[in-house]
Amino acid sequence: MTKTVVLLTIHGMGEGDTATGEISSDDDITYPNDMIEAMERTFEERWQKVEIVKIYYQGFLQPNELDYYRKTQRKMSWHPLRKLAINGIADAGSLEYSRATEGGPYYLTQGHIMEKLGAAHDNVGGSSPPVVVLAHSLGCEVISNYIWDANKETKTYGFWEKAERESPQGPRLEFQKLTTLKAMITTGCNIPMFIAGLRPEERVPIDKPTDDFTWDNYYDKDDVLGYPLEALSEDYGKLVTDHAIRVGNLFTGWNPFSHNEYWKSRTIRNALADQLEHYI
Repeated sequence: MTKTVVLLTIHGMGEGDTATGEISSDDDITYPNDMIEAMERTFEERWQKVEIVKIYYQGFLQPNELDYYRKTQRKMSWHPLRKLAINGIADAGSLEYSRATEGGPYYLTQGHIMEKLGAAHDNVGGSSPPVVVLAHSLGCEVISNYIWDANKETKTYGFWEKAERESPQGPRLEFQKLTTLKAMITTGCNIPMFIAGLRPEERVPIDKPTDDFTWDNYYDKDDVLGYPLEALSEDYGKLVTDHAIRVGNLFTGWNPFSHNEYWKSRTIRNALADQLEHYI
């Protein structure tokens, strides 16, 4: 069955899908499984029209974080909280700190996304189908940065300065830049944690990749790591539609642990299905 749409998923901060954070194949990537299984039940045979791209960047971060944690844990107390902080906050800090460092986590993550999109382009026979993105937590910042960097007119530094210069020009490269992105669904998004300290006029979002592009942002009011985006600036307000929802269960739905529950949310499942329905 011909693939008619690409679904790209990207995880958030914290421990990865394996004990070390490293994976050997896509089969080891489990974070979106609940959502993917729900989509399979919804679309049945039509699900075969969807090419799935699972982005997994934790392997560039967690081994280094665990190495530091093991070397210092005997010198500290509150070990579970310390490990949580290192696996979470260090993800964000390390990515941003290495933004201009060739071979650093930021470079490796951008290269990973570009490579996976290139493989998807090949898998669908060299066509450039529409793309739908489902991102969570820090992954929202990661994919936003990717789109921003890939589509800057002038690339004077960073991963894309070299990648664009050394890549064959053509439809495959344009697809890798996500120029066919039709919809982005962000959940538990913490982009404001990176730019809230800027003046409103400095908080500039990505440009619309396509004329009919939509960006829907979902957050739970009890999730201290997930935020509305419309209030960031006039430009964000024009581009993004915020949705306050409830996620989690009896034990997680009323507290910060709700941050990890979006992948199981029926509201998000319905929103994703509505977007995919346009293309399959």
